[in-house]
Amino acid sequence: VTPPPTSNHGSLDATVVAAVAAMQWQGDEARLGQLCQLFQLASSPDNHVQQQVMQTLNEFSQLPDFNLYLVTIFARMQGQPEVVRQRSGLLLKTNLSRCGQIQPRIVEYIQAGALAAVRDPSQVIRHTAGTVITTLVNIAGIAAC
Repeated sequence: VTPPPTSNHGSLDATVVAAVAAMQWQGDEARLGQLCQLFQLASSPDNHVQQQVMQTLNEFSQLPDFNLYLVTIFARMQGQPEVVRQRSGLLLKTNLSRCGQIQPRIVEYIQAGALAAVRDPSQVIRHTAGTVITTLVNIAGIAAC
């Protein structure tokens, strides 16, 4: 798996914020595919493969819109295996709890995805959506949700 190009942005650039504000953010299809492949490879019993997955995910996490990729895989890519979507949602929850302050438009986008996932046919996805929503409430407050 090829790591993404690194970003020098400390926060989301104006283009990403504007796209999210319009709820029209669309990630790069190749990156979405790579992330899905990484989440699938995370099941490997091979320790070396797992280390490569973690290293590549750490590189992806430097993307200014990484959490948007995660919520897209988790909530909007129903064609992906349940385990891929769940891992994406769990990593999203972890990232949210680590990042502290989040721009309101980003919270809205993640919230919309998590609320959509609450209606997913999969109990695992619904449960993960609940943990993402709980984390959002803890960070942004109940008024945001």
